[in-house]
Amino acid sequence: MNHCRVIRSAARAALFGWCGAVAAADGATAEPPPPGQYAAILQRNPFGLKPPTPPAGAATASPAAKPPPPIALTGIAALADRRWACFNLGAKGGPARTVRLAVGQREGDLQLVSVNVPQERVEILYAGQPLQLALNGAAANRLIAAELKEQLEMQAHTRASELYQRRERLREQQELEAAGFTTKP
Repeated sequence: MNHCRVIRSAARAALFGWCGAVAAADGATAEPPPPGQYAAILQRNPFGLKPPTPPAGAATASPAAKPPPPIALTGIAALADRRWACFNLGAKGGPARTVRLAVGQREGDLQLVSVNVPQERVEILYAGQPLQLALNGAAANRLIAAELKEQLEMQAHTRASELYQRRERLREQQELEAAGFTTKP
C-alpha cells in the first residue's frame, strides 16, 4: 500500500510541475511549490524545466575562453646554438600551411619563444598567451624509424644472400667446366 501512495504522490508532483510549466508558458508567474514532500522531486528537475545546476566543485567555463589554437607542432631542428620548429597552421578541416620559425621569430599571432630538443617541446606565444606544445608524433616517429631500419637491414641481408647464391652458381659452373662437362649459361 505504501508503494501506491508513492506513485500517487509522484503523479501529483508531475501534474503540479506540468501545471507550473503551462502557467509559465502562458506568461503568468508560477508560484513556488509549497515546502513539503514534493520538494525533493522538484529539486531533481525531472522534466528539465529549470536550467541544470553545475555540480559542486566543477570549474565553470567562461564564455570568453578561446578554443585551442589551430597549431600543430610537426618538427624540431637544432644546429649548434640555433633552434627551429615547424608548425602546421590552420583550422581542422581547413587548408593548413606549414611555417618554420627560429627562436624569436614571429608569424602572425604565433611567436616561437624556446625549443627544448631533448624533451621534444616548444614554448610559443599565441595571441599573447604563452603555450607549450609537444611533438606528439615523437613516439610514432621513433617507431617508423625503427621499422625503416629493420626494412633496410632486411634488404641488405637479402642482397647479400642473392650475391652469395650467384657466387656459388659461378663456382659450381667453373668446377663442372674444369671437370670437362659443358654447361649452359
